[in-house]
Amino acid sequence: MEASHVVDYGRRIRNALSYKKQKADFAISVQQQFSRYIKHMSSPAQHK
Repeated sequence: MEASHVVDYGRRIRNALSYKKQKADFAISVQQQFSRYIKHMSSPAQHK
């Protein structure tokens, strides 16, 4: 196994991990916005 293969493999793993983290951060932000929207809709004072 050559060193370049190891480096390429490590880079691929890093890319996959950062991609997963980006997707997780995106899901969390969507959930926060959604819960804020639900609170906004469910509180009767906001419906004027």
